[in-house]
Amino acid sequence: MPALARLLFWLIATCCFDDGPAPEFQADLISSGQSIPCKLEDLRVGKAIVLEVRIANKLEEPIEIDRVEPSCGCTVATIDGDKKIEPQKALTVKMSLKIEDPGIFEKPVFFYKKGADSPLFAVKIQGNAHEQIQYTLPHSVELDPKTYSATVDLELKALFDDVEMDASKIAVVGDAFEKFSVESADAKQIVAKVSFRGNAKSPAESQHMLRMAFTDKYGKHVRDLPILVRNVPPLRAAPRKLTLVKQADQTVSVSMVLLGVFEKDKEMSIDIRHKDQSVGTFKITPASDRLVSVKFTLDEKSPIWQVPSGVLKFSTASESVEVPFVFQE
Repeated sequence: MPALARLLFWLIATCCFDDGPAPEFQADLISSGQSIPCKLEDLRVGKAIVLEVRIANKLEEPIEIDRVEPSCGCTVATIDGDKKIEPQKALTVKMSLKIEDPGIFEKPVFFYKKGADSPLFAVKIQGNAHEQIQYTLPHSVELDPKTYSATVDLELKALFDDVEMDASKIAVVGDAFEKFSVESADAKQIVAKVSFRGNAKSPAESQHMLRMAFTDKYGKHVRDLPILVRNVPPLRAAPRKLTLVKQADQTVSVSMVLLGVFEKDKEMSIDIRHKDQSVGTFKITPASDRLVSVKFTLDEKSPIWQVPSGVLKFSTASESVEVPFVFQE
């Protein structure tokens, strides 16, 4: 059996928690590329975890660890002292980890022997991170196109007995935020309403943040919950009714604007129809994010040329507006 396959390491992984003795993990490394699981319990989102891995060399020959590489930026690993492990000696690797998202995770940390391209072994930090608070809050809200206002419901529930909340520690940051109204609140549950208000000149989208502070047995924490406030009035047309006048050259020039929310300087299509007949499709590049100038010409080949009156339907990729028309001789 190759010398590498006969390697025997004694790993003691110590998980440092604030509320009790640290669990210990032991494993024997018997082949190159082996993965050693380090399963952690009672993890919470945002809680910093410190791991200390002690590696003892049970061989008769020294081994030198050249480097330690975590798999992601949320994990930091450092070696205390000499990286060379003499027979019957040990080195200690310290690792810190902070999980920002709830759910099951696995974070490998790779250990490389000096001069090797492949890792000698990996310690896989595993666990299930739990959120301390359950919240009910929409990720986005649309302002009413008439009042430029909106109100959403907020409900917060503590998911652990040691979690405590305070309604006075909740703040909303953003230009359209108007009012935070608490309906009921205690340390375990908060029910409130969040109101927003804008105006006709408010941006089409603006990012807001609901920030809340709470405590648990590990200390103080802050959570930021994003809320996208959208000021999206329905597609409108001006004028609201078109009077079409036939010229001597048997054409009609139409000039109008569409009001809504558009992507400035990005080409878009506008389809114009009368009932099930196409009047035309135009490519337009908005010079503004709130209005589009529409100009086109009709002639005797148009499907509405002989129609005394009717309704034109102007459609973008996502919206449409109907505009009555009448021909004036």
